[in-house]
Amino acid sequence: MKADQRIALLADLAASWKESEIAHAADKLAHAGMKAEMEALIRYARQAGKDSTEVAIALAMRRVQLG
Repeated sequence: MKADQRIALLADLAASWKESEIAHAADKLAHAGMKAEMEALIRYARQAGKDSTEVAIALAMRRVQLG
């Protein structure tokens, strides 16, 4: 998948997912070394009206649970 297609897909997913799902995906992207995609997902989530604080909390909780 080309980079612009990945970014478009992330924008669509960010608009349709809940904050906890966005956090889960952001964590997976970060662990895969896909920092630009992780940042794009979070940025598009914020643009879609998602609560970025809730995303950050869900991401932190996920990382604590995984230890």
